[in-house]
Amino acid sequence: MTLVKLVGVYSDPRRDSRGHTVSITYLAKGAGELKAATDAKDASTFAMGQVPDNLAFDHNKMLQDAKKKYKTTQKLSWVDI
Repeated sequence: MTLVKLVGVYSDPRRDSRGHTVSITYLAKGAGELKAATDAKDASTFAMGQVPDNLAFDHNKMLQDAKKKYKTTQKLSWVDI
């Protein structure tokens, strides 16, 4: 994984009903096999126009912020991410 640009830091105490968590998001380039970890049942990739609307917690906001940040980053294409 190569981090390209910080998207945002999300720390609203109400963002996760399981407890106060902080998420830091980045635009990044990656390769390899996508695999769910301890807090997810599965993991998937989607074309930008096909991302489900019902992402967990505030992940839709994170994705919208990433799209805005991407528009200011000309080094990548979404196909590369």
